[in-house]
Amino acid sequence: MKLPDSFQKYLRAHIDFSSFILLDMVIIDDTKSAVFLVPRNDETKYCNLQINNESKFYGSFDEMMEYAIHFKLISEGYKKDLIKRYETIKQSGGNK
Repeated sequence: MKLPDSFQKYLRAHIDFSSFILLDMVIIDDTKSAVFLVPRNDETKYCNLQINNESKFYGSFDEMMEYAIHFKLISEGYKKDLIKRYETIKQSGGNK
């Protein structure tokens, strides 16, 4: 998968696109970003949040969202947008 240059300059870790779909990336500052990854299919049972080169794995999408809210990576309003986006991906069957 080819990402726009504006995304690539903030990525700090490897993303396994065979297992995950890039839901969104939030720029925290010039050196820090949060990348929200959701399972591509039923074989992957967890979500992944990458903050720079650190990966955090969550057993559910809701757990990942709660972490992001708690640490103020996103707002409640933005969380609702991500939930809608994730629901759309799930309804379409992901990018299998």
